Amino acid sequence: MKKFIFLKKQEGFTLVEIIVSIALLSIVLLVLSTTFMTSFNIMNMASKNTKDINNVAAGIELTTASATSSVAGVTVNSNSSVFTITFGSTNVTVSGNYLQGNTTNSGIAFKSFVPN
Repeated sequence: MKKFIFLKKQEGFTLVEIIVSIALLSIVLLVLSTTFMTSFNIMNMASKNTKDINNVAAGIELTTASATSSVAGVTVNSNSSVFTITFGSTNVTVSGNYLQGNTTNSGIAFKSFVPN
């Protein structure tokens, strides 16, 4: 009677399969982290620009209301101007103040005309 010795089938992953899966996982994680950081930076810049826009608008409103701007980081310049608008053969002339508000940080600018 002969005895046959059968080797047990080994289950599991080979070293090459593990290295390939780790490489693919690291590439996917690199792409995801880069995308996350880029979107975070864009969100941060948009938030900063929104704050600057709101500050310039507030500075122009304060200048219009009380002739002084007290918003930090905002400069408002006022020039007397006259605008003439032509509708067909009719001319309409409006006099008032041309206001331009600028931020010192980001260069955001608003321009506004306030009629007298």
